[in-house]
Amino acid sequence: MNVGTRLLVYGLFLGSGATALVYQVSWTRNLSLIFGASYEAISIVLASFMAGQAMGALYFGRRAKGVARPLRVYGWLEIGVAAFALILPLLLRLVNEAYVSAAISLGGTHGVIDAVRPLMAFLVLVLPTFLMGATLPILIEFSVQRDAEFGSRLSALYAINTAGAVIGTLAAGFLLLPELGVSRTQLLAVAGNTLIGVVAILADRLAGPARAPANAGAGPVVAASPAPDQREPAADDWGLRLAFWGTAVSGTGALALEVMWSRGIAVAMGSTIYSFTIMLAAFLVGIALGSGLHALFPLRRIHVSVQFGAVLILIGLTSLAVSQLIPRLPLYSLELNLWFYGGSVGIRGVTTLLLSFLIMLVPCTFMGVAFPLAGEARDRLMGSHSQSVGELVGLNTSGAILGSLLAGFVIVPLVGLERGMLMASAITLAYGLLVLWVMVESVRPELRGRAALATLVLFAAIVSAALLIPRWSTRTLAALPNNDQQVAVDSDGNVDLEGFLDRTQILYYREGRGSTVVAIGSEFGFRSLHVNGKAVASDGATALQIQYLLGHLPVLLHPEPRSAVVVGLGTGVTLAGVAAHSEIEDLTLVEIEPAVLGAAAHFVHVNDDAMHDPRVTIVYHDGRNFFHTTDQKFDVITADPIHPWAQGASYLYTIDYFRLVAEHLTEVGVMCQWLPLYELSEEHLQSVAASFSAVFEHTSLWQAGGDALLIGSRVPLELNLETLSQRLKEERVAEHLSRIGIDGVLPLLAELTMDEAAIRRFADGAIINTDDNLYLEFASPLTYGRSTVQHNMRLIDSHRGSPRGLLDGVVPFFSSEAQADSVFERYRQVKSVTVLADTQRSESIESLTKVVQQLRRAVKRLPEYHRPAQVLGGKLGRLGRLQLAEGRLGMAVSSFLEAARADPNSTVAANNLAWILATSPAIANPSQAIAHAERAVQLAPYPDPSTLDTLAVAYAAGSDFDRAVSHAREALELATAAGYRSLARDIRKRLALYEQGLPYREDPAVHPVGG
Repeated sequence: MNVGTRLLVYGLFLGSGATALVYQVSWTRNLSLIFGASYEAISIVLASFMAGQAMGALYFGRRAKGVARPLRVYGWLEIGVAAFALILPLLLRLVNEAYVSAAISLGGTHGVIDAVRPLMAFLVLVLPTFLMGATLPILIEFSVQRDAEFGSRLSALYAINTAGAVIGTLAAGFLLLPELGVSRTQLLAVAGNTLIGVVAILADRLAGPARAPANAGAGPVVAASPAPDQREPAADDWGLRLAFWGTAVSGTGALALEVMWSRGIAVAMGSTIYSFTIMLAAFLVGIALGSGLHALFPLRRIHVSVQFGAVLILIGLTSLAVSQLIPRLPLYSLELNLWFYGGSVGIRGVTTLLLSFLIMLVPCTFMGVAFPLAGEARDRLMGSHSQSVGELVGLNTSGAILGSLLAGFVIVPLVGLERGMLMASAITLAYGLLVLWVMVESVRPELRGRAALATLVLFAAIVSAALLIPRWSTRTLAALPNNDQQVAVDSDGNVDLEGFLDRTQILYYREGRGSTVVAIGSEFGFRSLHVNGKAVASDGATALQIQYLLGHLPVLLHPEPRSAVVVGLGTGVTLAGVAAHSEIEDLTLVEIEPAVLGAAAHFVHVNDDAMHDPRVTIVYHDGRNFFHTTDQKFDVITADPIHPWAQGASYLYTIDYFRLVAEHLTEVGVMCQWLPLYELSEEHLQSVAASFSAVFEHTSLWQAGGDALLIGSRVPLELNLETLSQRLKEERVAEHLSRIGIDGVLPLLAELTMDEAAIRRFADGAIINTDDNLYLEFASPLTYGRSTVQHNMRLIDSHRGSPRGLLDGVVPFFSSEAQADSVFERYRQVKSVTVLADTQRSESIESLTKVVQQLRRAVKRLPEYHRPAQVLGGKLGRLGRLQLAEGRLGMAVSSFLEAARADPNSTVAANNLAWILATSPAIANPSQAIAHAERAVQLAPYPDPSTLDTLAVAYAAGSDFDRAVSHAREALELATAAGYRSLARDIRKRLALYEQGLPYREDPAVHPVGG
C-alpha cells in the first residue's frame, strides 16, 4: 500500500471516530428521553452501544480474512451506519411506544421493565454499533501486507480513530449540538458517514483489481506466516495468552477509573455539559497519545508480553498516584480560577482542562499502549490479523462494559470513590505482575511452583495494601461548593481554604450511584446541601422562603387538592410544605438519587421528617421518566430540579417536558416550577418563561428572594380570599409560612410578580427551549459562576403587578374595591423595596445604612407584613458586624438591639448582643448578656457550639464559673466533633480562664459572632 492510500485510509478512519462519538452522544440523549436520565438508564444505553461494537468486531474479525476488497466493505459499513441513523427517529418512536406501554401496564419502571429496558436499548443500537465495531478488523485486513507491519498499523489506526473520537466529542459538545441541535447534528453525521463510505468505495475502485486469495478463498495474500508454534517458543504461550486476556482487565479498569475520576473531577469543577465534554476528551486524548507513541516508537527487542505486563504495572501505579490528588482538586481549582479568571467566573474551561489532564493523561497514555500490545500478543498466537483484532476489540469492549457498570452499580455505592479507585488500580497492577511472573516462569520452568505462589501472595498483598491505605480526607472535596468558591477567599483576595474548612462540618457524605451528596454545617449556625459539589439548598432564611413556597403555593392555589407529586427531595422542605396540608391524601416523591434521603435527615428541624409521612410514596427515578411511564393524574405537581446548567437538568426546563407534565394534571391541576434567578442571563429566564407559558395558558410568576416560581394551569385560577385565609391558618401551614414572614393572605399574594399578561410580554420573542435544540443546556453554563441575581431580580421586579386577576372578588374581605387596590399597591411597593434590599450585597457601612433606612420605611408603612422586618433584621445584623469590626461599639449594640426587635427569631442578633455585653468592659452587663445568650441557644434549631460558647462567656462575666465551665465543655465537645478547629482552640483557652475563676474579656471586634 502506497503512502497516499495509507494517509487516505487514516483520514477516513479519523472521520469514522468523530462521527461515532457524535452518534454516541446524540443517541444517548435520544434514548435517555425514553428510558430516563438516571445513572442506571444512561449506563444501560452506553453498555448497549459498546456491546454492539464488540459483537461486530468479533463477527467481522473472523470473516475479514476472506474479504477480497476490504476497503470497499469498509465503505459500505460506513454507509450502513448512515442509513441506520436516518431511520433512527422511526425506531425511537416504536421503542418509545413499546416501553411506555410496558411500563404503564406493569405499574411503573421497576421489576420486569428494568430487565426489559436493556434489551430494548440493545435492539435499537445493535445494528449501527455492530457495523461500527467491524471497521477496525476490516481496515487491519486492508492495511497489513506483512506480519511485521501488524503492530504499528494497529497502533496507528487505533490512535487515529481515538483522535477522531476526541474531535467528535469536542465538536459535538462545543459546536454541533449547541448550534444545530440533536436532529441536525445527527444528519450532519449521516452526511459525514456517507461521504466517508463513498470516498472509500471510490478509492477501492481506483486501487485496481482485488487481491487474489492466498488459498482456497481463505483471504488476501500477505507475507507467509509461520504456524503459531513457530512464531514463539511454546514456553511463552501462557504469557501471550495472559497479555491478550489482560485487555479485558485493562478495559475494565480503564472504564471503571474513567467513571470514578469523572465523578471526582465533577465535584470539584461542576457538572456542566462542557465540563463532562472536556473530561471525556482528556480521557480519549491520553489513549490516542499512548497508541500513537507505540506506533512511532515500538520496542521490538522487548517481548510483547513483558511490555504488556510492564504497561499494566505503570497503569496501576500512575492511577494510584493521580487518584490521591482527587481530594485536592477543589484547592487546585480555586487557585487556577484565581490565576486565570480572577475568581469563579464563566465555565472555567481552562481550569477543567488542566485538572482533567492532571488526573487522566498519564495513566490513559499507558492504557493506549496496552491495547495494541494485547493485539500483538493475540496475533502471535493465531496468525490471523483481522481475527486477532476482532477478538481484541470484543474482549476489550466487554471489559469496558463490565468496568462502567461495576463502577456505578457496585463499587462506588459499596466502597466509595477512593476505595474504588484503589481497587481498580491495584487489580490492574497485580495483573501486570502476574504476566511478568508467568514470563519468568517460561524462562525458568523450575521456578513454576514458587512463581505461582509468589504471584498469588503478591496479588493478595497489593489488594490488601490498597484497602489498608489511610483514607482520604474528604473535607475539601465535600465542603467547597464549585459554584461559589469565593467562600474560601479572604478579603485580600488570597486563598484561605483552611480557614473555610475550620468553620465547616461534614454532617453527611455519601457517594451514590450517580451523585455525591453532602450535608454541611457551618460554624455560623446554618446547614446546606451539596449535590456533586453544588450548593443546592440550605436552612437559611432566604433559602427556606423558596423551598416552602414551592410546597405551599401550588397547594393553596388549587381549590381542592387531594393528590400531589414533588419532583426532587433536596432538604425535604418542599415535601414538608405539601405534606403540611391535611387535605392532601396521596403524595408521591420522585427522587433520582437515593443518597439524598440520608442528607435530608439532617434537616428534620425544617422538613418535619416528611419523608416518613404515611401518605408519602417514594419513587427513585428521574422526574421526567416518572411522568413518561405513568398514566396517573395529579392535582398538584411541584418541581425543584437542579440548576439548568447541570448536565441533563435542562431536560426539565423544555417545552416537551412541560407538555408531558400538563398531560398528568387533573382538569384544574396546578403545576409549579422552580426558576433560579442566579447564574442565568436575562435571555435564559425569558426562554424558560416562554417555554412554560407556551404549554400552560394561565401562567404567573412569583418571586422569593433570588429565586422565582412559575405557576401554570389549564384553567384560570380563582382565589376566594376568605377561603384562602382559613386554609392559611392550618397549624403546620401557618408555622411554616411564618418562618418566611408570611402570616396571612396579603403577604402571600405579595409574592406574585407577573400575571398572565406580564409573563407574555416578558417572554415575547424568546427562544423556546426544546429537547432538540437544547438551548439552556449549552447556553446557561456560559453564565456559570457569574453574579446575575441582582440584575435579574430588578428585571423581574420591574414587572410586578397586582394580584387582582387571581381573585374571584375582594368584598367582603375588603370594604370596597378601591380599598383593595390601595392595600395591594402598598404591598406591591413594600415588597419591591424588600426584594431589592434583600439582594443588595452591601459590604460597607455606608451602603448598608442606606439599605437599612429603606427597610425601616417599608416596615413602618406595613408593620403587619413581617417579611420586610425579617430582612431588616438580617441587614442590621450584618451592619452590626461591620461596625464591630471598625470598633464602633455603641453603634453595633444599637444595630443588634434593633435587629432583635425587628426579627425576634434572629439568633445572630441575640448572640452578638450577648457577646458584646459579656466581653466589653465599657458596657458590660452580665445579666442582660446571659438573657440574650440563653435566647440565642433557645433559637438555635440544633446544638450549636458558637451560641453555647457565648453562653459560657456570659455566665463567666456574671461570675457563675460552674455554669461557664459546664457550657464551655459542652461547646468544646461540639466544636471538636464538628471539626471547627479554630473555634475549638478559642473555647479551650476560655475554658482555662473559667477553671481559674476568671472571666473572658476582649475587644469585641476580634470575635464578632454569627453570620
